[in-house]
Amino acid sequence: MILKLFIEPVQQFKKTMAEIAHTSVCYSHAIHNADLMPKELRDEVYHKLRHLSGQLYADMELIPLFPYPVLRLFFQLPQRTQIYKTAQHLIAVGNWMRSSSQHKFDNIVGEMQDACDSLGLYTHPNDRIPDEHLQRFRR
Repeated sequence: MILKLFIEPVQQFKKTMAEIAHTSVCYSHAIHNADLMPKELRDEVYHKLRHLSGQLYADMELIPLFPYPVLRLFFQLPQRTQIYKTAQHLIAVGNWMRSSSQHKFDNIVGEMQDACDSLGLYTHPNDRIPDEHLQRFRR
């Protein structure tokens, strides 16, 4: 019962987190060079990010007692607000990839870094662009 109620849903959630990390690396060439990529690849990345955003919510809802801090600490899960922010950031990356704004690159990089940070996914310091170097729209 514990396996089906807690372990498997948490494992699925963690797989989705891993898929987000994998997607950010696997598609980094397309994400960071959206203007140079074919429309088909941009659309593929856009749909993949939206799918992962929705999957993150779905997996979270499968975990019973998710809001309780003891359960989150035991399984090392992010807070609900962090998951919500991550989902928003992933959708924003896809949307910015289709934008014609002069601040497109800065916002894509910033949103992707924020998505990883919200979930607690590791990004090596050499792979980060400091916020002070990004000309982003602040919300």
